[in-house]
Amino acid sequence: ISTLSAMASENRVKIIEDIRLDVPKTKVMAELFDKMGIGGSKILFLCEGRDENLYKSCRNLKHLKFRRACLINPYDVLTCDFLVLTKKALDSLTEVFAG
Repeated sequence: ISTLSAMASENRVKIIEDIRLDVPKTKVMAELFDKMGIGGSKILFLCEGRDENLYKSCRNLKHLKFRRACLINPYDVLTCDFLVLTKKALDSLTEVFAG
């Protein structure tokens, strides 16, 4: 929890709306991270639930780790420059850590 709090205070946590892609498009995800100003950084991207198109859109991005929020681990958090998560993933993490 303290690592996540430190990252948030350093503006290294980004929350985005839930993303739905009809087809896998790596370019769409790369452009999203570029617009956020974090393209090329080590990114841990958390989502909630299984979304094959979103996973396939992220898997070819070199410095990105894609995880479901329920599978978050300390190593991934400690080794990333930025944590990007969907609102549903945030709700899931809040529920786990608050309970």
